Amino acid sequence: MNWGNTWRMPTIEDLLELLDGCIWEWTDNYDNSGVAGQIGTSKNNGNTIFLPATGYKDASNKVYDIEGHYWLSSLDNTYSNISCSFNFNSKKANKSYEKRYLGQNVRAVVR
Repeated sequence: MNWGNTWRMPTIEDLLELLDGCIWEWTDNYDNSGVAGQIGTSKNNGNTIFLPATGYKDASNKVYDIEGHYWLSSLDNTYSNISCSFNFNSKKANKSYEKRYLGQNVRAVVR
């Protein structure tokens, strides 16, 4: 909201486009920053996106920071307390469904 009306939360369609359109590779030390995460390299033009393994926080405030968890704006069709998210670790990157009370990050997109 603070960034203006051209920015928004990504949808499940945005995620599927990103997953299908990129080759994903885990790094333990992105650009010598000491930050781990996934690098997506576009199959079309070679551009890259880095998503840090920011983790998430559960109901007991325990932080799981060896994975990446990013919210999508798409809710589950059956349960209103479940939302879609993009989750990854050193072995895989995929779409997931998580309980909405979890503290996950948002990576805004612009069109």
